[in-house]
Amino acid sequence: SNDMTTGYKSEAVPFDKLDKLFQLQDYHWINHHLTDGDTGQGYRDTKNCIAGVNILVLDIDGTVQLSTAKLLLKGLKAWYYTTKRSTPEENRFRIILPMNYTLKMDSTEYKEFINNVIQGLPFTVDESSNQQCKKWLTIKDILSTPKVNCLMYCLSSLKPVRTKNALSY
Repeated sequence: SNDMTTGYKSEAVPFDKLDKLFQLQDYHWINHHLTDGDTGQGYRDTKNCIAGVNILVLDIDGTVQLSTAKLLLKGLKAWYYTTKRSTPEENRFRIILPMNYTLKMDSTEYKEFINNVIQGLPFTVDESSNQQCKKWLTIKDILSTPKVNCLMYCLSSLKPVRTKNALSY
């Protein structure tokens, strides 16, 4: 959406095609489908999130250099793009990782899941990444394309369903 809250369209997009979204200038997106998102009328609010996520979005706000994060996550398929406030001295960027399953979680379970992922990483991630309806802003600056075929492995006990990547934008 070009609005922070309204007009989100839910669409399934293959992970390797997400760069088309990320290269739009100043576009808001979330990693869940929304009620009424199929008509482009999705309203960004946790109560409107449809359970099912198969990509992780990590927000890094100057706690690690991008080159270091890429090195630490070497072997994982990922998209990386900088934010508007990124500088050479203080890298600010997003890491988008595909998962091998779609996990059906409510907002409480999602928050706990993301917090566990964040705790296991060797660098600090913005804690707001754990919000189910967190919106992300695009900037026309793709830093790295996904070339590795390893997916982030998630436990299958969380009721997985294989699908294309779920997004609302």
